Amino acid sequence: MVGAFDHGLPATRPGDYHSVIVVPDGDDASTIHDLDGATVAVNGADSQSGHAVWRHELAMAGLDRSTFISTVESGSHRASIQAVVDGRARCAAVDAVSWELALRHEPAAIGCRVAWRTDPTPALPLITTRHNRPLLDPIRAAVAAAIDAVDDAVAQALLIDGFVPRDDDDYQLIAERWNAATAA
Repeated sequence: MVGAFDHGLPATRPGDYHSVIVVPDGDDASTIHDLDGATVAVNGADSQSGHAVWRHELAMAGLDRSTFISTVESGSHRASIQAVVDGRARCAAVDAVSWELALRHEPAAIGCRVAWRTDPTPALPLITTRHNRPLLDPIRAAVAAAIDAVDDAVAQALLIDGFVPRDDDDYQLIAERWNAATAA
């Protein structure tokens, strides 16, 4: 584990990210309880931000999978946004970085609104082979220096505000949430 980008997301500490729950612009849902019987779009079953986050949201609300009538696997966050806009799904979880980029580049995003933001999660990690463990400090320093050297306009376009060193233990939260949702 080398670390994670700081994406400069609102209400999220550096090195973390969150998902946004999007619904059609005219939909007044503001909690998961408002989505009873909804079809949810997920980008893929292997996604933390678009799929597993729903397990955590349901468990925290004391609900189970039957809250949603069906799931549409879209293949990407962008396609999930499009599914919400064209009516194939009522809601989707989209990672906040993808959402910010969609607001800039995906016309369908204007047909959605953020119903709520999920709890923060450690951002996608930058990793290297275990054989590089003795080089971890210089690798981290090189990544931080490279990010600091990026032109401001490019960094803003990529939503990269900096770099945060992370360890394996920082990502244990994801496993804990998965286990708690499974137990619930």
